[in-house]
Amino acid sequence: MRYYKLPYNYEDLTWQDIQEVASNHNVIINHDEETVYGTLNDLANFFADLDGPGQSFPIHEFKEWAAEYEVM
Repeated sequence: MRYYKLPYNYEDLTWQDIQEVASNHNVIINHDEETVYGTLNDLANFFADLDGPGQSFPIHEFKEWAAEYEVM
């Protein structure tokens, strides 16, 4: 299984808000580094939830961007 460590930057949300969304997904948040760790599907769902309802989440672009952050 492949894992990714992605940066996040949601200045309009508190770390508590981000942690609450993360609790619904199998991801690990590092607030000091502003990174989130998990599988591609879990991360895609996490970021889609952060973007909120009504937004069309660009999954193809997300996967291309995330590929740069794959970790062993």
